[in-house]
Amino acid sequence: MTRPSAQRAEVLDALRDHPERTRVVVEHLLHATRTVPLTLGHVHRLATDPAAVDLPSWADLTDLDKGAALLHLHKCEWDGQDYAEENYPARFFDHPALTVMWPREASRFAQELEDAAEALTPDEHKRLYDLVLHADRNR
Repeated sequence: MTRPSAQRAEVLDALRDHPERTRVVVEHLLHATRTVPLTLGHVHRLATDPAAVDLPSWADLTDLDKGAALLHLHKCEWDGQDYAEENYPARFFDHPALTVMWPREASRFAQELEDAAEALTPDEHKRLYDLVLHADRNR
């Protein structure tokens, strides 16, 4: 059994090395319907276990989330990555791990999907892009 002080240190190190996990830990800590308080062990698992933050592959994304990634990738192409991350971050719709990401992490995740997005046919690309534009306007 790991000592609590060692667990705390591991949590802090993991969150420093993997900032995308910070949002998941905070969401779990603040979850309004939680009836059982989180233990340090649970927070430790969320912070240190990559499987606790199950990020989807392109194939696992919904059409809206694919479109959100495409929209951000277009902004990166048009305005540059730094400007797009700051002013037009990726905003996902459906996948729980993506919707709770901080804007910069969501944008970087979208950028990791660039190869899959480039493999789309022009018709599929347009369909997904138009779908998310319409959904984003109604958000």
